[in-house]
Amino acid sequence: MTHRLAPLLAPRSIAFVGASAKPNSPGNDMLRMIRRGGFQGAVHAVNPNYREVEGYPCLPSLDAIPEPVDLAVLSVANHRLEAALDEAVAAKAKAAVIFASGHVASDPALPERLAVKAKASGMQICGGNCMGFYNDSAQTWAVGFPSPREPGHGSIAYLAQSGSAFGVLAHNDPRLAFNLVVSSGQELTTTVADYMDYALDLPSTKVIGLFLETVRDPQGFVKALERAAAQGVPVVVLKVGRTEAAAAMALSHTGAISGSDAAHGALFERYGVIRVSTMDELGSTLMAFAPGRRAAKGAAVAIGDSGGEREMLVDLAEREGVPWAELAPETIAKLRGLLDAGLEPGNPLDAWGTGENFVENFADCLGALMADPSAALGLFAVDMRDGSYIYEGFADSALRVAAATNKPLMVVPSYSQVRHPDVSLRLARAGIPVLDGTHHALVAVRAMLRHRDFLDRAPDPAPSGPGETVLRRWVERFKRGA
Repeated sequence: MTHRLAPLLAPRSIAFVGASAKPNSPGNDMLRMIRRGGFQGAVHAVNPNYREVEGYPCLPSLDAIPEPVDLAVLSVANHRLEAALDEAVAAKAKAAVIFASGHVASDPALPERLAVKAKASGMQICGGNCMGFYNDSAQTWAVGFPSPREPGHGSIAYLAQSGSAFGVLAHNDPRLAFNLVVSSGQELTTTVADYMDYALDLPSTKVIGLFLETVRDPQGFVKALERAAAQGVPVVVLKVGRTEAAAAMALSHTGAISGSDAAHGALFERYGVIRVSTMDELGSTLMAFAPGRRAAKGAAVAIGDSGGEREMLVDLAEREGVPWAELAPETIAKLRGLLDAGLEPGNPLDAWGTGENFVENFADCLGALMADPSAALGLFAVDMRDGSYIYEGFADSALRVAAATNKPLMVVPSYSQVRHPDVSLRLARAGIPVLDGTHHALVAVRAMLRHRDFLDRAPDPAPSGPGETVLRRWVERFKRGA
């Protein structure tokens, strides 16, 4: 069965209203980006001032297109927005993307009027005041700005109510492999809950990330969280507007009413939602879940090449509530036989000695740690960087170990600015995320352990109702008005 958002997110035909030949304009960028994304459907440029834009035939109006399109992308100014939407409705477009904010000083009711008209026609809208979306699962990029990202097939669905929060993750780190990224903006008709439901229909979705200012459809949002929990798909949320001052900013920015942060917290806890505080934590946690490996029973194991950084790792793990696995005697004995003189077996493990045969030695030691019955997941705590035979060797060690286990394995550089675009992308594509910065990595590890515990929780049956005697007594009291 086709999802109700398919005309919006996976259209068969698109009309780009406001198409322009002017370089570095949304009207031009949107046509270049739809081509870069690999879209296979019909594309129509719409602008009465051109006959052709970026190689696409350009028509004067939507009604000049022979058949109704699935999606109309409206790249027009606020004062022309209502007329453009009216034209899209009249042309029987099933969905629309609206980049403009809809804020006109002389007409403050415009956004509400646009929503009413779209809902009356059954039209799904991404926006207004949005940056569009990337649906790599359907090779559809409906965006009004250029970006360096490349087409691909990922497992992260990311939904952001802030355009900047959309762009900072979508446009900067190719290790974040997305199948869907949406800038939902004002959510005139289509909310985060709807996009979550669509993402949960995609077999490729291993984790959902949210940058959330408000919940505009509470009932739908709860249903989406219930569905994610039932499917075992982790939901990672960066909820802003927690303070009174930030909530007021959200209202002025997108018309979002943030609501009680305590209520959001209780809802998140009920459905196993993972809450993070910064964009770095959000990115790291999404990368950790993206390979789809689930933490096993037990706690964390780690190997590194520095005694000092091992101490820092232990300090920070205690602060973040990340437990260490207690190794079995057999594992301790195996490590003792592998380590150079002067090194002691333990967890976390400092395994750098003379450096002789270090690739095989680290692979054997890490493999022993990961095979321990108490190991839930593993951290390879090394400052991975490009152009070093040592770190290329460590990458080979990690790849060997990851191929021999189904437990999550992550590489954890201690510093978030280590230069490693090549080796980290190589590892990420093999299912080994490189999580920069010890703190951010441990937040992700804690999230993986907590999500495992949530999925393994005992059933929580509804409480039994009161007995028949109690019910009769209360019925009598209500009859008497007591």
